[in-house]
Amino acid sequence: MNDYAYIDSRTIGTVDGFDIEAGLVYDPDNSVDDFDCYSDEDRGAYFRDDWHYVGMVVTASKAGVTLGYSSLWGSEYGILPGVEGWVSPLNGESEHFVNGYGPQLIAEAIAEAQVKIAEVSA
Repeated sequence: MNDYAYIDSRTIGTVDGFDIEAGLVYDPDNSVDDFDCYSDEDRGAYFRDDWHYVGMVVTASKAGVTLGYSSLWGSEYGILPGVEGWVSPLNGESEHFVNGYGPQLIAEAIAEAQVKIAEVSA
C-alpha cells in the first residue's frame, strides 16, 4: 500500500464496514502551464503559491490497517482569484466531496479492500 504525506485530510466515517479517510497530497505532475483556461491573474496566483494542484487519496481501512485506496489527481487547492474562500476538494457534505466524485472514490477503495480480504481469506 502506498504511504502519502497528507497536506490536509478528512475522516468520512464508516461505509460498508470500512473506515474511510480522504487526504490531499501535492500533485507534481500538473501545472497551470498545462491548461489554457486560466487568466493571467490565476497564473500569477499559482506562481505566487496561492494555489496549486493536489491529488485526492481515499483509503478504506479496518482496525487501522489500510486495505484499499483510490485517487483522483489534478484538483485545485488554495486561494484562486475571483473565488470566495479557500478552494479544497475535501469540501462537500458527507461523501460528496471532490466535485461529487467522493462516492465513486469511496466505492473504488472499498472494492480494492474487499479483493484484498478475499485474497487473504482464500
